[in-house]
Amino acid sequence: MRSDEYLKLITDAQKDNNPTMVRLIAQFAVKALDKIKYKYGENSDEVRNIRLVEDAARRYNGNDIIEAFDYLADVFRRASNNAGMINHWDELTAAAINEF
Repeated sequence: MRSDEYLKLITDAQKDNNPTMVRLIAQFAVKALDKIKYKYGENSDEVRNIRLVEDAARRYNGNDIIEAFDYLADVFRRASNNAGMINHWDELTAAAINEF
């Protein structure tokens, strides 16, 4: 597979909130890294893309929905203690609600 295909696969797995698939894709990408380095050179775009896949897998924890829920709970707690925030509920929570 080409490195851009690995990038697309890992991006799709992250969008689908599938941490197991993210780890598997990264594992196979890293295994292919030596062959890609030999074929294209250490400083090629192909190697850079594999490094991006590896980095994306390392940073991805699959907790997007849990973090969004925690954020909503925190905003609710703050808004319930501050009546002035209630009017801004929609704008404060729109991004988190989109995670669901």
